[in-house]
Amino acid sequence: MLARQRNAYESEDADLQGIISNQKLSEHFKSLARDLDVMEPKHPNAIFKSHLEDRRFADDGINSAKKNLALTYVNAFVNAGFGKDLLILEQESNEDWVFKCKEDGQTAAAASLGMLLLWDIDEGLAQIDKYMERRENHIVAGSFMALGLVNSGVTNEVDPVQAILIEKLETCRETDLKIGALLGLSFTYAGSARADLLESISPIILDPDNTTALQAVAALAIGLIYVGTCDEDAANSILQTLMEKEESDLDNPFMKIFALGLGLLFLGQQSAAEPSMEVCKLIPNVHTASFCELIVETCAYAGSGNVLKVQKMLHLCAEHKEDEKEAIH
Repeated sequence: MLARQRNAYESEDADLQGIISNQKLSEHFKSLARDLDVMEPKHPNAIFKSHLEDRRFADDGINSAKKNLALTYVNAFVNAGFGKDLLILEQESNEDWVFKCKEDGQTAAAASLGMLLLWDIDEGLAQIDKYMERRENHIVAGSFMALGLVNSGVTNEVDPVQAILIEKLETCRETDLKIGALLGLSFTYAGSARADLLESISPIILDPDNTTALQAVAALAIGLIYVGTCDEDAANSILQTLMEKEESDLDNPFMKIFALGLGLLFLGQQSAAEPSMEVCKLIPNVHTASFCELIVETCAYAGSGNVLKVQKMLHLCAEHKEDEKEAIH
């Protein structure tokens, strides 16, 4: 139970500590899969039932890049944790699937290695390493995410993700590489509330010279790492940045990511979120202020069954519908 909740409890019993640290998670997962006889990798086409389609219309109007992206995601989810698949690790052709994709598709393909090799740190590091030194930023960013996914929920004395990705976060200049490193860190350390990570990531949120996209992803990373903690320093770093933004800048779509990062800090904490909700009202742009307040409130009361909050949400939905009707007339 402690392992499932990613609890930082340390035991003097080495075997017990190994369980709490999830160090044998991959081994036990694969053992169960062998017992259930489900180790055989599945190709995405078998999931799509492509052989049943009318070939004359099968690919009609489908963008090849989007199709490859769909194949990447399905392959990652259906073969997650098994350490083998038929698309990337064991290609049916000699062409590396990562290089068959383009731009964002390459990021997803490289990152999907982390899903396929979930919790298998030794094999995962070996497979991911060849993509971390590529020249293509999309691939390198994806490999950073893969590194975080492989180590998700696993506590390791060597702590390879922290050692590698914090260094990348400090030395890489390109925004997409920094975003990849931030997401990798959040995948591994979600719920850990590690002070050293807040110390490294908060300056990225607060630096006005960074792009809005980078600041937003940094806020999301802090939200994931400090999820449900109501940490004051974490919340202040996000709120301060939002309040210092120009009103026109607050219309940026990435503001929604800022709001989610802030909301995650108060996940399930109900009334403890109210002070931050009040601060949200001070954000210069009224639409962004309302959106942030709503997201924080939604996260704070998620799963609570609070009738008053449910009624409020339903009322907001009804207001939105009325606005649409007025716009039509």
